[in-house]
Amino acid sequence: MSDKEEQNRKGTPHDAEDTLAIVERIRSTPRIRPRAAFRLRMSLYSHLPALGNYLVNRHEASMIERRILGPDAKGRSGWVASAGRIATAVAVILVLALGAFGTLTFAARNSNPGDALYSLKRFRENIEVAFTWDRSKKVEKSLVLAEARLSELDYLISSKKLDASSVAEVAGDYGARRRAVEDILREDNGLRDARGVANQLKIIRTTEKNIEKRLAAVGAQAALAPAEGALVTLKDVSGRASLDGRSSLETTAGADGQVSFTANLGGREARDLEAHIELDGRSEVLPVFPAAEETSSGPLSASVSPTPAAVFLDRPEMFTLTLSSSDGSRVSGRSVNLHDSTDTCYINGVAGEVSLLTDSEGRCSFSVSKRSLERVSRVSAAVVNGTPQELGEVLVLGGLKAPGAGADKNGVTERSSGPANGPQVIELDNGLVRVATTNTSRPGMVIESVTGVGSTGKAGPLCEPLLSQAAPAGAKTVGPRLMFAGAESAGYEVSFEVPVGRGTVRKTYRVVLARGNPYATVSCRVEVNGNPGEAAGGSPTADVSKLEIASGCEIGIGGEAVSLPGQGSTLVSFRVGAPFTVLDSSSGQVIFACPLDSGIYPSAWVVGGNGIAFRLPESATRDGADETLTAIVGVTDRDGIVALENTAVRGEDVVTTAVATDQTAGEGFLIVTSPSPSEVLNGKRRIELDIFKRYEKVFGN
Repeated sequence: MSDKEEQNRKGTPHDAEDTLAIVERIRSTPRIRPRAAFRLRMSLYSHLPALGNYLVNRHEASMIERRILGPDAKGRSGWVASAGRIATAVAVILVLALGAFGTLTFAARNSNPGDALYSLKRFRENIEVAFTWDRSKKVEKSLVLAEARLSELDYLISSKKLDASSVAEVAGDYGARRRAVEDILREDNGLRDARGVANQLKIIRTTEKNIEKRLAAVGAQAALAPAEGALVTLKDVSGRASLDGRSSLETTAGADGQVSFTANLGGREARDLEAHIELDGRSEVLPVFPAAEETSSGPLSASVSPTPAAVFLDRPEMFTLTLSSSDGSRVSGRSVNLHDSTDTCYINGVAGEVSLLTDSEGRCSFSVSKRSLERVSRVSAAVVNGTPQELGEVLVLGGLKAPGAGADKNGVTERSSGPANGPQVIELDNGLVRVATTNTSRPGMVIESVTGVGSTGKAGPLCEPLLSQAAPAGAKTVGPRLMFAGAESAGYEVSFEVPVGRGTVRKTYRVVLARGNPYATVSCRVEVNGNPGEAAGGSPTADVSKLEIASGCEIGIGGEAVSLPGQGSTLVSFRVGAPFTVLDSSSGQVIFACPLDSGIYPSAWVVGGNGIAFRLPESATRDGADETLTAIVGVTDRDGIVALENTAVRGEDVVTTAVATDQTAGEGFLIVTSPSPSEVLNGKRRIELDIFKRYEKVFGN
């Protein structure tokens, strides 16, 4: 390669310097950038095409206007230009506002109850559903929203953000969405994929039930609807002007079911505050603060179960008091006096003090019937051991009057009439058997009849053997009287005290009918004082619950036939696990059994000319004896008898002993109070009551 060619390839130093100088001059030249107004217009044109088209069209119209009107067009059409500028400004504002709204609603899509954007999310959903005209698409959107609400409730439970207003709001919207779909499904026969919609509804309802269970597990109030609009009257029953300067005040619960007021108790007892609530035809009186679960004095303490806040007016409820010593052991054989200081309830059918005796487990049962909504009933207990030892209030009980509070077609219904302390005409019915005691004038009557519902089978009468023929001189009968009544079970009590020999025998029978049982449970408590020996006529004092047998019946004990003796009686040994049965070929089968949960077992069956009774062990008839025996009386078929026998043989409990439950669980109100009683007693404090409807869940119907 020649020197010239090499130089052309590499270039000369002078050419490189010239090139660098040119580049430097280009860099030093000031840049030309579009004005801010132009950049804004271009941004609007690209992001909001509709506005861009409008502005372009507006510019072209202005140019045409100037060509037509001439050079003075600006002056002659100033108002037109001004209007155009205003319209442009309004359009820009509207578009910017809509753009901002769209951005916010997009951001709100994943918001949860309690978040700042949640209400915007719900507003957008409502707009979308409202402007959806196709019913199938409306159903689809409603289902999606119903599922979203359930997911939000799941979020509230998991994150422990269960304030009443949020739960009620979300659950209420869920219910509205679900019902809207159900209404369309019911009314529109031509709905596309109706079967698929129905299946999806089933899945949603299953999820709803699971959420409801979780809410109830977290706390009773979480699953209940707030008592919005309830009329609440607050009282300081001591008469002090402690409530906003008055002894009583009336207010209305807000949308969240909340009521607030100022209490100035000044170290005095918070138990004197009571709330009277009225809503939806229901009236209830409740303590503002719950009572203590256990009371004590010295070495003794007492607890009562169950602990409902209230019971139905004039509906007896069963309770059990347990007496314990300081070391936790049960105290038996003690006399306990119960008294309602407010005189607003009956205890065991008596308006006044009632005396009970604790059994071997330190327990004694009693019934309470609320007879007034004027005050909360406050039952105090005292143990009598020489001098009465006061235990304080063992039961604080409100009352409720509600529409249709009596019957439950799927449970136990009761009908009773007569004085509170008896004798009463009583009928219990659980849909399987009906227990009646209508002939209260007959001596010794415990049950007049147990009749199979829908069949001709009948058991009874069941009588106290000492009084089954005629009442001896000095005999006393109390009852029958209704002890308690609820949807799950109902029961009554009748007691007899008979002078026998050189002593007395007191027998207290309690008859209970529970949901789902084809029999009534009969317990008999036998208390012996002195030396009764044998009753007149040779009938042993240990005979319990004589079941009279009509002529023509075939009797079987433990599966073996037994003949009725012509006169006198025959003892038949008792075999544990083999219930006694009576077969009447004309009217069906009757059962009579001793269950395995009895504290003692009969030593024998006493089969007489017209009936059968239990024979208690000899130890149960001695002076000071106090024994309880439980039996069942009912009507069933052969398969039912076999099932009971098999249950007994396996050692299972053949008797469901009724335990009274909170009768207001599905009817009344629930109060959640803050702060605690101890904090209130420190002086003037603001108290908040959250009131919920026990009869309405947050999901509604």
